[in-house]
Amino acid sequence: MKFRRAQSLFFGFHNGDIYVQNFLQNKTIVVSFEELNLIKGMDTWVDEAYLLNHFTELPNADAVYERLSRLVLCGIIMAEHTKEEEEDADYKNKWEWGPKTAAFHFALKNTQFFPVHSDQMKQFYQQIEQKYQEQRGPALYTLNRNHYDTVYEYAPPSTAEGLFKTIGRRRTIRRFKAEQAVLQEELVNCLYAGLGILKFRDSPPVGQMPIKTTPSGGARNPFEAYVLCSNVRNLPAGVYHYSALEHSLGLVNSEIPHTAASILSDQLWINDAAVVVFLVANFERTMWKYSHPVGYKAIMLEAGHIAQNMLLAANEYGFYGSPTAAVIHPRFEELIKEKKITQSCVYAIALGYAHEDAPELKA
Repeated sequence: MKFRRAQSLFFGFHNGDIYVQNFLQNKTIVVSFEELNLIKGMDTWVDEAYLLNHFTELPNADAVYERLSRLVLCGIIMAEHTKEEEEDADYKNKWEWGPKTAAFHFALKNTQFFPVHSDQMKQFYQQIEQKYQEQRGPALYTLNRNHYDTVYEYAPPSTAEGLFKTIGRRRTIRRFKAEQAVLQEELVNCLYAGLGILKFRDSPPVGQMPIKTTPSGGARNPFEAYVLCSNVRNLPAGVYHYSALEHSLGLVNSEIPHTAASILSDQLWINDAAVVVFLVANFERTMWKYSHPVGYKAIMLEAGHIAQNMLLAANEYGFYGSPTAAVIHPRFEELIKEKKITQSCVYAIALGYAHEDAPELKA
């Protein structure tokens, strides 16, 4: 069997220790200088004899194998023809934004979320309460008065009618009316508001580019929507893909292996939503044009554009939404039966009618 260094590594130093992280596997270990020198020299495949000869300070072959097993199990060294090595090679071949952006992205993707009612979350809330008592924190807005010599003040627009009525009605709802269905037309029109393709225009030398209902960095249109439908009138429950070009829903999975709440960090109230829209970024679409990591930032911002349009469209129909980024990715990937290095769910929007006792409507 042959071995090589993983290509998805990030190195750091803390309190005199050397840390190595495999950001694809979300594993971090402390290594010695001898191990670091070994890792540095393994950018190509090496055999067992090379490894046995490297650890001259160890007493016997068993001790060497024990040390190597630790590095392999932690994802620092790859064994040939393994699932982990294939994923590592796939990352190297397809990820174009460098290791810093990759480490950031996969660290966020592998975030461990705690259930709302867990002891860890109770401790978090206690810490916030104590922090608020000790230090109220920064102001949540900035005033012009007493800061600039010249200030022009205006009356806010009326929210009694038109677009500003819809904007003024927007609320993030965490208590849905589970028994009330949304209509198919309402659902697909909310999707159209965020992802709809209005028309195409010629853009030499790359050909026709879509003009959408929301702005897209470089017109790369990286997002697709997958919709977990629980209560849509006359539409069977399941997971659907929304095609923006066709304005259609395609059934991806009639089986639902995980509830919406279990995919979204056990936020149990989400199970009462009629639908949950998952916004999935296809990074390669933007990478093709922008090899600089700033393309990653543009994609994250675009998710907000799309979600806000969907939320406003829902408000126009009389129901509400609640966005969240707390996605448990392995469960979502099982839901859509697909996993790719350059694809990731970055945002989700729960949609449905508000319960009459929803506290957000009384604020």
